[in-house]
Amino acid sequence: MAEVQGKRKHLSIEEQDAIIRAYYLEGASKNSLVKKYQSSFTAVLRVIRNFAASNDKSALLMKNKPVDNQAEEIKALQHEVLDLKKKLYDETMRADFFETMVCRNRRTCPIVSFCTSIGSQIAE
Repeated sequence: MAEVQGKRKHLSIEEQDAIIRAYYLEGASKNSLVKKYQSSFTAVLRVIRNFAASNDKSALLMKNKPVDNQAEEIKALQHEVLDLKKKLYDETMRADFFETMVCRNRRTCPIVSFCTSIGSQIAE
């Protein structure tokens, strides 16, 4: 584990690497890392900040990388969105067809004439 000098605990290089991997790749919280490595919050925060400062792009990419179960959930949601877009497109086409082909003239449209006759009966 880590060496304890006085009241201060120093994290070894291996522990620092493990903290970086757990935080960026596994999505572990800082508090859970403090408990796991029995270190102070500032020590864990310093390791993460130092890595982020020296590796700006890779730290950002690692932090934004989805965890495996999130990737599956993202794929399922993307599939659902695609299905809903197809259904919306079909319904839009159906509505456009009805509007342009069936109801070209409002006077000859049976639905419009029926609705207006009901409306006039209700108004009386």
